[in-house]
Amino acid sequence: TVAGNISAQGSLSAGGSDDNYFAGNVGIKTTAPGSLLTVVSGDVSIFSKKCGGTAGQAGLSDGILRFGRNFDNSGQASANKIILYDDTNWKAGIGVSHHDVDFYSGENFRFWTSHCQSDEGNNRFTILDNGNVGIGTDAPDYALDVAGTMGIDSYIYHNGDEDTYLK
Repeated sequence: TVAGNISAQGSLSAGGSDDNYFAGNVGIKTTAPGSLLTVVSGDVSIFSKKCGGTAGQAGLSDGILRFGRNFDNSGQASANKIILYDDTNWKAGIGVSHHDVDFYSGENFRFWTSHCQSDEGNNRFTILDNGNVGIGTDAPDYALDVAGTMGIDSYIYHNGDEDTYLK
């Protein structure tokens, strides 16, 4: 047990199998943390742990949640994002750039209901990486593909031609 402050110029680690805890705020790259954990000037990665492995080791994580400033498609670090990784490949994220909230996917977006540990649930809405949108189907063949009955309260118009419509 140490009473008072601890300061280190090099590395500082705590070993053993006992729990380690801090009663106050913890700062990384700051001497004045304003919350339970304050990280200044850097990204934060949280690794999950595979059975038998150690989280954070190459090839042993089965998922990573990362908070950081990452590159957009133009190669510019322009948006702060929360990114989900599957092993080392990014899969999805949510970010803020300018005045927009952006959702990112490395492949397709799928929205599920009734999802649980033993059943993947029901795919209700899909956006494929080619832009096709499916409602009730996870493999839309068209820009909008609805599998099932669709209800509308008004008209469906042909673009640029107000005389051609479905009522």
